[in-house]
Amino acid sequence: MLHWGEVNQEYGGLYSEHGESISTQQVWFFDQCSTYRDILFANKTPFYLEGSEDVDIMGAYIVHALNHVFRTRDCIDKNDAKIAELGADVDSERFQDQGFTRPKVLILLPFASIMYDVVMSLIKLTPSAEVDEESLKLFSDKYGGEEQKDSKEKGQEPDNEDPKPEDFKLLFKGNSDEKFITGIQFTGTTIKLSDDLFSSDFIIASPCRLVDEIDVGNVDILSSIEILIIDHADIIAMQDWSHVNTIIQQLNRVPDELPNATMRIRPWYLEEEAQFYRQTMILGSYSNKDILESFNRSSNYEGKMMRLMSEYKGVNEWFSKLWEMDKADVRTRMFS
Repeated sequence: MLHWGEVNQEYGGLYSEHGESISTQQVWFFDQCSTYRDILFANKTPFYLEGSEDVDIMGAYIVHALNHVFRTRDCIDKNDAKIAELGADVDSERFQDQGFTRPKVLILLPFASIMYDVVMSLIKLTPSAEVDEESLKLFSDKYGGEEQKDSKEKGQEPDNEDPKPEDFKLLFKGNSDEKFITGIQFTGTTIKLSDDLFSSDFIIASPCRLVDEIDVGNVDILSSIEILIIDHADIIAMQDWSHVNTIIQQLNRVPDELPNATMRIRPWYLEEEAQFYRQTMILGSYSNKDILESFNRSSNYEGKMMRLMSEYKGVNEWFSKLWEMDKADVRTRMFS
């Protein structure tokens, strides 16, 4: 299990404001994630506002997801060793530790540039593992680095003459492709970025790209998802939230063809109750009717936590009271 404090100190405060300590918000949100309750957090600072960095919440949910995957893998490895030791005397009900398929974490994001940042952060937060360099190069060539290109190569005006507002440029910087998908696989001490989704522990995708997989029949990759994270939900809502609803409807369904050996599959999977054990996190800078409806349909037995945008007090402006005898003179001066 990852200890965030040790990772943060070893890597110079990767997700701290000044490289010294973990922020209060990171600790608070990580604690909320660890309860395995469903979370609607609609109070994020938009990353496309100048000077804002979207790292606090992202770092917390990445560490939580990594902890979940590593605990699952460690449990399976230990049970494999026990089964090998017991041999024919094994009691299958003692070792029900798996789902139908391998993928356990699904992260939905709006743009490829954001996926690139999430994957790079995930790699940095896994210090005990080495990334497969070949798969990383292919991933970086496909999804990363566009913000480094000279704007002249794209036929654009220099930044100081670009008429677009700053929030627009920050939102669409880098690779703004809305169709992307990748899998992340942990094998031993190696991290591999792969297109083989069935062999992956993480699936990171855009909603519209994942719907394409569903349309061609690749639904079974979603049958054993235990953590669903929808980050930047406010941006996804501006794209097409119906894709998210389609994906949620396909989660945790029993595959048409079950694995040959089902004795180690957890009973709630076989009884079609896996959705009650799935944690759903929807994160954004605001909420709307569609987001709330999707969140309210989730039915995690651990419960739910909502944090919506605070109500702003506004700007108070005080007006001096005029005496009745001065009204005529003031009105004359105003319109003369």
